[in-house]
Amino acid sequence: MARGSCACKKLTFDNTGEPIKTVLCHCLECRKLTSSFFTTNMLVPATSFSITGAPKHYVFTQEAGDEFTTSFCGDCGTTVCKETQAEGFKGLVIVEAGALDVGSGAEDVKPEAEIWVKHRVAWLKEGEGLAQHQEMPN
Repeated sequence: MARGSCACKKLTFDNTGEPIKTVLCHCLECRKLTSSFFTTNMLVPATSFSITGAPKHYVFTQEAGDEFTTSFCGDCGTTVCKETQAEGFKGLVIVEAGALDVGSGAEDVKPEAEIWVKHRVAWLKEGEGLAQHQEMPN
């Protein structure tokens, strides 16, 4: 089981299933939401994911036109996950892998691909052995 939390620990989450896919995302929305140049997104079945606490939500429309809902801590601001009804994402939760607790599987998270690489900052090199997608793959 993978466990995680926000920075202040008022939100915690558990994932009892195996990740379906893990990607590095360079989209402009993830950059703004995490204040970082990329994020590591882990897609897990919604049936194996649970949050304890009272997350706040923010809805945005991604560049490709898909609507996403983020869940974040209203106290410390940490985004812990996103959800969308976009094709290929129904029934999944997109977990912010950086919010996983050390010793709870965080060390084993390895991305398979990079998405939205058209927005990757110039100084960041392509991840060795990772599939490269200019935008969101179908």
